Amino acid sequence: MTFGYHLQTFADMPVIRWNHPRDSPLDPAKVAWRIDSQDDEDPRSDEGSTEEALESVLDRTGPEGPVALVVGYWEDAFDSPFDTEWFLGNLHRLRRLRALFLGDINYADDGFEMHAITLMNLTPLLEGLPDLEVLGVRGSKGLEFAPTRHEKLRTLVFQSTGMPAEAVRSIAASDFPELTHLELWTGAPDYDPIASPDDLSPILGGRSLPSLKYLGLRAAEIADEYATALASAPVVPRLTDLDLSLGTFGNAGAEALLDGQPLGHLESLRLRHHYMTPEVAQRLVDELPGVHVDISDGQEEEIGGDNRVTRSILASDEPIRHEDYPEWYAQRRKTLERLLAEAERE
Repeated sequence: MTFGYHLQTFADMPVIRWNHPRDSPLDPAKVAWRIDSQDDEDPRSDEGSTEEALESVLDRTGPEGPVALVVGYWEDAFDSPFDTEWFLGNLHRLRRLRALFLGDINYADDGFEMHAITLMNLTPLLEGLPDLEVLGVRGSKGLEFAPTRHEKLRTLVFQSTGMPAEAVRSIAASDFPELTHLELWTGAPDYDPIASPDDLSPILGGRSLPSLKYLGLRAAEIADEYATALASAPVVPRLTDLDLSLGTFGNAGAEALLDGQPLGHLESLRLRHHYMTPEVAQRLVDELPGVHVDISDGQEEEIGGDNRVTRSILASDEPIRHEDYPEWYAQRRKTLERLLAEAERE
């Protein structure tokens, strides 16, 4: 899977690059700062270093540091993981940090597909930030996660083309008492063994994550298997939002949900990029009248030369060319402008 954009908003704040003009009226504490080592005119050229970018942000945000930080391209991200040791060594200057996104690297500017972003064991990073409330991570290669406890984490997002099953099991075994939003892009088994419903059993069984409200099992090649497990999963009655989008969700998954436990309590059921027939998709909408059911971006199965029917997870999460998607970009720009205006007023 590829991304054709950098984050423009994060943790409900506009994302501003580390070298944003200093005469801006924005309050440095009301924005999410993006640090990277790239040149604006030529993104593949080094402008400096991630360390220098962070120094610039710290200089502008004062001794407490930024509230939210987005880490883009770091030096040699194709072969080298993010320097956790360096980052943890600066925690005394990041006392205000509450939201962190690691790996905001895209294909259009950086030439990276998601699976090429090199990661590492994320547990020390999370344990070193006890006040963190939002953690987002993009990438697959080298991703590790060990079971841990975190008292304040509320949102955890892993965007991956093939999230290792072992990492998923560790998340399921972790103790996150305040976590309300869990979003796992489990991907396809081309890169790592994909997490099965059994790997998620502590979560699906309601034995972990007691505050969970949003569960996203996105970009999954086994979306129908997840749906079958969710049809009777004890966690579902606690949820307000269920997200099986960007994957291979089809008629079998829809029938499992419709024949399973009631879903009328949900606020949303997100199934964008699916393989349901129009009749089955409409049945979901009709039988869940109080639920916002997103059945947009329906796909058709492909039949190969050997007559095998195939489905694919979403190849690119967002459109790249502005001229092809004017309404989509207009809405994104409107959202960013609103957040910028709010930040300037506060």
